Amino acid sequence: MPLQLRLRKAVSTRVYEMTDDPDARQVYFRLLYAALKRRYHVRSYREIKQSQLQDALRFIENWRGGYYE
Repeated sequence: MPLQLRLRKAVSTRVYEMTDDPDARQVYFRLLYAALKRRYHVRSYREIKQSQLQDALRFIENWRGGYYE
């Protein structure tokens, strides 16, 4: 499975685990993608390197809703 697809699926799974509220989901998607970009110093999650995939998946799995996590 391509890297970007694995990351997108992990983000979606995490957000849907966190809330059933569609408005909250929209906020969580934005926050989680922003947290990924900040953590990996990239402009898009698509720029995360293959070598960082496992770390990124763990980060997503453990993310609690903060921008700076």
